[in-house]
Amino acid sequence: MTGGVDSGAVKTPPLVGDMALWPRVRQAIYATALSRADVQWRFPECHKKNCGADHGDVDFVVRMVLDGVADSVLKELLCRAVTEPDDGEPIRAKAIAGKS
Repeated sequence: MTGGVDSGAVKTPPLVGDMALWPRVRQAIYATALSRADVQWRFPECHKKNCGADHGDVDFVVRMVLDGVADSVLKELLCRAVTEPDDGEPIRAKAIAGKS
């Protein structure tokens, strides 16, 4: 029982100050794109004990993802590269919006 509270009536406060940037930052985060070829060679091939296969470097991959997110957010904050991409850009570049 919810006590008669209508969850649809809950209003979110307007975003002010730095929080007004959150929608743009969130779009930039989800617009981050990485090359699968750049990432895949760093993934482990095998996790078995005493295996001679390459165990990759997952920390390196995580750093690549974080660097990609940081770059995408920076480009959005500097020039709205995600929310308002240039009209002259090809469609693929608009979809990625984090690659230069």
